[in-house]
Amino acid sequence: MSYFKEFPLTNYNNFLSRNIILKSAIVKDVLNKTSVFYNYVVQEGYRPDMVAYEEYGSSDYDWVVYLSNEIVDPYYAWPIDGKNFKGYLEAKYNTDVYTLQSQILHYKYTGLTNESAEDVAMTTWTMSQETYDILGDLDPVSVSGWTPVYVYDYEDDLNDSRRSIKLITRSYIPQIERELSVIFK
Repeated sequence: MSYFKEFPLTNYNNFLSRNIILKSAIVKDVLNKTSVFYNYVVQEGYRPDMVAYEEYGSSDYDWVVYLSNEIVDPYYAWPIDGKNFKGYLEAKYNTDVYTLQSQILHYKYTGLTNESAEDVAMTTWTMSQETYDILGDLDPVSVSGWTPVYVYDYEDDLNDSRRSIKLITRSYIPQIERELSVIFK
């Protein structure tokens, strides 16, 4: 089953198009059950159709990979391979990668020597460059415990985090296909 084939047609700017905005409450219910999923790490260069072929036996099930992870934008919500990552960053920030490796995006609180890693601030606080500069001008001690986060490192970590995805267990695929066929007809 091609996922979008089941979506109803609609008129959009005088063109007949698939209404991909529709969501299924039944499918959402399945997606809320953690026992339906298993963890998967996307290998370098793997596309959703490759994952679908490997895990479900057909590249036509790439829509299951998207659905499992609530991916709407397959270009930027999927890990970008090493060959394209540099070009993506240079286009996004309109500068070269070498500049991005030294350009501070923000600061994160990494703590002082007597704080533990469980401290809530260790995982939740960020500070803009402007705020850091203001605090630093006032009192250098007040900015202790803050570490710069460079644009390149931030984007690289974000891209790597997209490698850890979840997939729907193969046995649920026929049920989802049946429900989608009923709902969208």
